[in-house]
Amino acid sequence: MADPNYVERLEGVRVLLAEHQAVIAFDLEIMLRQLGCVISKITASIVETLAVLEEAQPDVVILNPVLSHGSALPVAEALLERQIPFILVRRQRHGEVAQPAWSCAPHLEWPYGSSRLGDVLRLVLAGAAL
Repeated sequence: MADPNYVERLEGVRVLLAEHQAVIAFDLEIMLRQLGCVISKITASIVETLAVLEEAQPDVVILNPVLSHGSALPVAEALLERQIPFILVRRQRHGEVAQPAWSCAPHLEWPYGSSRLGDVLRLVLAGAAL
């Protein structure tokens, strides 16, 4: 469990951002930096995201359930295996939310602001169940 002061500020929290839509990734990157987070990497595909996870362990992952070339379910399963918390971000609900790996993470539906994103990050990093 993270230090409460660390979680409150979100300064230095290392975030892997897995989002295939450039405009959304850019928007999330701005919000995360404003919250004090460090973007360790932005990935757009399942293969790229899994490769980054082999090299480093972020504090949290922001994950679109659909990445380039399909469902990000293999990424979610890898995150659960490694016990890396993640947040699913998407524009709307779709059928894949029924997958067990998806139910283990909080969901943020667009539109959301940096305040809501920060609140969810703090809860996830503190280990709270959402």
